Amino acid sequence: MLHTFVAHVQDKACILRRVALLCATTLVLGGLGCKGGVIAIDVQDNAAVIHIETEGNYSTPIRSLRIFPQNNKGTSTFAVQGSFDFKIHDLPLHTGPNPLTTFETSNGDFRVTAPADGATTFNLQPNQTYFVEVCFSHGCQQNKFTMHE
Repeated sequence: MLHTFVAHVQDKACILRRVALLCATTLVLGGLGCKGGVIAIDVQDNAAVIHIETEGNYSTPIRSLRIFPQNNKGTSTFAVQGSFDFKIHDLPLHTGPNPLTTFETSNGDFRVTAPADGATTFNLQPNQTYFVEVCFSHGCQQNKFTMHE
């Protein structure tokens, strides 16, 4: 009887150790950005900077990025798609026309999928709320911003 009780306690301790190890592993991998980076947006009057990073300093590999108005989520104002993962650290924006080459990338190639072929700029309207959606290898994240005049 005592032997059965000791074996039962040991089994529970083993299960608890495994659960603790799984939780610790999840926290470490999450901290490394394995589920995606952070989309922080700094807005000041008619300008915004979208930061795509892990732990505040490191650019994070992404698969795609798109900006779309809150009232029309089906239409992309600006969108890029990577051939594979690529990195963008900061994406500076302002109201009015923005050049398609408004940001620098590293470690990968991408193509602009919106606006239409031949365009050299995309427009962001003042007082309009926009969403930015960034897709990583393990899912997508969104954040929203509004710039003013």
